[in-house]
Amino acid sequence: QTGILLCLGVAIHNLPDGLAIGAGIEGNSTFGIVLAVLLLIHNIPEGLAMGIPLKLGGFSRWNVVLLTLLSGIPTVIGAILGALIGNISESVIGAIIAFAAGAMLYLTIRELIPSSIKMSKPLITLFAAAIGAAIGGVTIFLLG
Repeated sequence: QTGILLCLGVAIHNLPDGLAIGAGIEGNSTFGIVLAVLLLIHNIPEGLAMGIPLKLGGFSRWNVVLLTLLSGIPTVIGAILGALIGNISESVIGAIIAFAAGAMLYLTIRELIPSSIKMSKPLITLFAAAIGAAIGGVTIFLLG
């Protein structure tokens, strides 16, 4: 059940990710590409967070891969919508990116960090979050 709920939650969360990528590419292709690479890096632990509970819940390896891939479809839909809507104006692009950032920030602060603290020790959670932020910062520096 946890794995299925995570897949649904991630699928919903992936729509704003896609909106930001599509709008970002329309507004500034370099920004959009950097954002896409950062979200690609972000999706690695996200996929593990979905896949491990599914596998432990008895799903076959192929079903885990299939469900994880299906949860990514909203990213593609969001990217197409973001690119289409992003053509309207720079203000719309900014609003789309801010919406996506707000959705991700809320999910991180309200759900992900508290859940990871419950599953692990707070120090490990903070260390892992710091490593993730550092990787994101280095990626922005290298690609920006």
